[in-house]
Amino acid sequence: MERAADSGNILTNSFCESCGSLLSIQNSSRTRLRTVTIGTLDQPSLIEVNSHIWVKRKLPWVILPKHHRIFEEAGDWTKDYANDPTRYNP
Repeated sequence: MERAADSGNILTNSFCESCGSLLSIQNSSRTRLRTVTIGTLDQPSLIEVNSHIWVKRKLPWVILPKHHRIFEEAGDWTKDYANDPTRYNP
């Protein structure tokens, strides 16, 4: 399923065919990156997480490690993609 983000980018959501859970999101401005919804993985402990987005929506009891990158909303990923030759430039 595709939808427009507030930025104007197109987000493509992938869902589980069995249960309908959101599995991943691809942003048209970062075509080589997928955001994976970690709670849907069979072994989420195998994934190293170091960034958190949209934390303004997190539940109050969720505690995030202070040494992780934390963004209230989508975050500024400019430096992460500065040298990516496939990045989208409108």
